[in-house]
Amino acid sequence: MSNYRKSLVLNVEYQLSMNTKLSVIMIIVSFLIGVGVGVVISGNNGNTNTVSIPEFEKFIGTWKVIEYEESRNITYEGTWIFYKNHSLYLHVDAYNETSGSNLTIWRTFEVFEGELKLTSKNAPPIFYQYEFSDDGKRLTLIDNTGKPHVLTKEE
Repeated sequence: MSNYRKSLVLNVEYQLSMNTKLSVIMIIVSFLIGVGVGVVISGNNGNTNTVSIPEFEKFIGTWKVIEYEESRNITYEGTWIFYKNHSLYLHVDAYNETSGSNLTIWRTFEVFEGELKLTSKNAPPIFYQYEFSDDGKRLTLIDNTGKPHVLTKEE
């Protein structure tokens, strides 16, 4: 085979190789653009359960427990303070005619569509279904037993 013919064959093989590489690169770029457009359109990085910033902001502030269903004649008073850094301060006083106790704990919280998740290092997560009043000043939390916790936002 002549040198001219060898260089022609190598040149054709090189061109085919480059075309194949370009095709693969174009496919990858198209895929990445498609994924990026999908994420932008969905607006939530693929997690369909997270809520928008305004929904999260509704929680921020100090809330007083005004209603809690307890079946053992116990009075329950509590303060929940939600912080923007996802920290939650909980203070609870529980007492009856003869005794009482209080508890203060810190947890972290996450807000999902209709669900509030509380976590701490030493306990399993706690989930509540939640609903705000129309004016955003009343928060009803339903625990996994169906008991409501009703809180009002302090000004």
